[in-house]
Amino acid sequence: MDILEILNANNSEPQNYVLRPTVKVVVVNDENKILTFGNFLPGGGVDQGESLEDAVRRECMEELGADVEIQQSLGLVIQYRDFLKKKYEVYGFLAKIKNITKPTTNQEDELSEVREWKTFEYAISYIEGVLYKLECGEYSKYTKERIQAKLYNSKTHLMFIKKAKEILNK
Repeated sequence: MDILEILNANNSEPQNYVLRPTVKVVVVNDENKILTFGNFLPGGGVDQGESLEDAVRRECMEELGADVEIQQSLGLVIQYRDFLKKKYEVYGFLAKIKNITKPTTNQEDELSEVREWKTFEYAISYIEGVLYKLECGEYSKYTKERIQAKLYNSKTHLMFIKKAKEILNK
């Protein structure tokens, strides 16, 4: 899988960071709209012994209630989260929606998230707005850890959405 970017606030590769593989999914329908989870992409950690593809399917069922068919990988973004001392390997995938039911998660915070179909243009514009606000310091009330997480996740989501759009427009 191609490395799209390495997000690292340091001048060299940090040592002794705990590896955390995760997946993010651009789920599209026949109208080429993205199914978002709280304005961002669904996804999460890969469980021990679980394949990336199985993690994609599980996360989509948990967070979206969506049965998906994986179309292809979008690439890999590596995030060095300094405050957590974790190296996140975020694998992006493009998937088509097959069926939507009810999310299988029992987590209250996940159940309260809005699931919405959005155009690529809207999703890109929204995330670019978040990045702009981060650059302008509008999230200064947050901890440095939370700001870094929001920055890295926003950049990662934006890369995957743009890559999916490029693939679908070929």
